[in-house]
Amino acid sequence: MSLPFARKQAEETGIPYRDEVARLLIHGILHLLGYDHEVCPAEAKKMFTTAGQSF
Repeated sequence: MSLPFARKQAEETGIPYRDEVARLLIHGILHLLGYDHEVCPAEAKKMFTTAGQSF
């Protein structure tokens, strides 16, 4: 994870920096667990739903 990227993205989206770092961390962990939002729309929905429930 790139913390400078997280800071920039947080500023662009208007969310707190800590929340963006947490969101990116959850996103990365889901990839390590085998989720892949680039495979198909159904897999993306499953991944982002799981991420939303985790955050």
